[in-house]
Amino acid sequence: MSPHHHFIDLTAENFQTEVIHSPIPVVVDCWASWCMPFYKDNLLLDKLLQEFAGRIKICRLNVATADAIAACYSIRAVPMLLIFCDGKIVNRSIGTAQLDKIVDRLDILTKNAESNRRLISC
Repeated sequence: MSPHHHFIDLTAENFQTEVIHSPIPVVVDCWASWCMPFYKDNLLLDKLLQEFAGRIKICRLNVATADAIAACYSIRAVPMLLIFCDGKIVNRSIGTAQLDKIVDRLDILTKNAESNRRLISC
């Protein structure tokens, strides 16, 4: 079984619940099936999911089928990683993301969230 089964596929129906109202930081992988770097990003996402298990959520947004969401967040290139916290984009990485930079950002966000359990402040 693929390790990717832990990723949440985003749609117009679940975007608000899974991303905007999430109590933990959310990494959104914006992709399209025709984009070759997308396959490399799956390995990066697997590593993030292992390292931050239970402290972040990873979602995937197919820009070809979720064009309204892509337009709303100005997603004009793929692959793109967005990090949301408290319903807002706090990081945008266009192209193949660098693991160390994403890990550094998530370390800060998850530590803030853990130290402010009653009032999450990212």
